[in-house]
Amino acid sequence: SFVRYNETTVMHDFSKKIAGFTLVEMILSIAIILVVAGIVALNISSFTQGQALSNSVDEVTALINEARSDTLEAYNGTVYGVHLQSDKVILFTGSVYSSVATSNKPYVLDSNIVLNSISLNGSGSDVIFVQNTGDTTDYGTFIVKKSSTTAGQKTVTVSKTGIVSSN
Repeated sequence: SFVRYNETTVMHDFSKKIAGFTLVEMILSIAIILVVAGIVALNISSFTQGQALSNSVDEVTALINEARSDTLEAYNGTVYGVHLQSDKVILFTGSVYSSVATSNKPYVLDSNIVLNSISLNGSGSDVIFVQNTGDTTDYGTFIVKKSSTTAGQKTVTVSKTGIVSSN
């Protein structure tokens, strides 16, 4: 038994099977993908800056601790200090900072991080440690923060005894 199909019926059924996406559906799909990609990119950028802030605070406190430790050990028979600038922190030898000293050990902050609100006893920007005790008369605080926003900062505190902490 042979069945015949009407040509219009066959064409009509065929067109239903190859239906695709409309232009509006395609544009809507692309718009959703772009919005999600933008949100992910912002979150990654914020996370990266947060990591840069944490790493910078860790490096700055490590450098201050190194200066205090070297002073306590009387390494090379001298005292050590740390000079604070907005874009870097420099470990130096002796009781006075000299920008041209070859023994300076700089730590340059990430380009998205700045040091500001330096508030040390004596109104300077140097923390110098006392031999045999590790104390300092240059105690105080400063802020390490993201340069692009007011959110995201940590306060570093240097106590009279030379101990460094951050919050």
